[in-house]
Amino acid sequence: EGKEFEVVFVSSDKTRESFGEYFGHMPWLAVTFANDQLKGVLSDMFEVQGIPRLVMVGPDDQVINSCVRSYIMADRQGAEFPWMPRPVNDLSQVSDGLNDGPCLIAFLEAADDEEQAEATSALTQVATAHKAAGGNITFFTSTGQNPIAPQIKQLCSINTQDATMVLINIPDRGAYYVPDSPDEFTVENVSDFIQGFQEKTITRKAMRSRH
Repeated sequence: EGKEFEVVFVSSDKTRESFGEYFGHMPWLAVTFANDQLKGVLSDMFEVQGIPRLVMVGPDDQVINSCVRSYIMADRQGAEFPWMPRPVNDLSQVSDGLNDGPCLIAFLEAADDEEQAEATSALTQVATAHKAAGGNITFFTSTGQNPIAPQIKQLCSINTQDATMVLINIPDRGAYYVPDSPDEFTVENVSDFIQGFQEKTITRKAMRSRH
């Protein structure tokens, strides 16, 4: 309430009838079904690879958050509007970006509150510097129960229940990387891990098949 912004629906429906049925329940604007060209332009502009996808754009036409859906789902009152991207997100709240590029994930479920806070602080320092330098890695923690963390652990053959971290890159044919010291969440260790990934000096592994 009191937030001034407009919502525009961009459909991926295959028929005019399905578009009309779906959009008929929406109170906002939409790109017309016939305007395939504009839909294509917007999909390319915002690098849409899958749906649903919700992008937040500012009044200056600059992207504020290219994957804002999870932020809004976790903030129904709009307290964090306009939902600027955080350096590090927890998988229990935000998972957008996991399928889009390299992601560093710290599994901290087994750590106590103090250890989680220290690890998150170190990750935040590294993530902030990484983004400022133009890096493309997305950073996540997993501090509590969520359905995504066990799936990633299984795909990456992570059997330990201890705190650990992994870097996944699903678009690169399901690649993942594990640091030499996966349970050391210091700025130095995380930075070295990222450097090894960027310089291709750490071993590339392939995720297990989902089948």
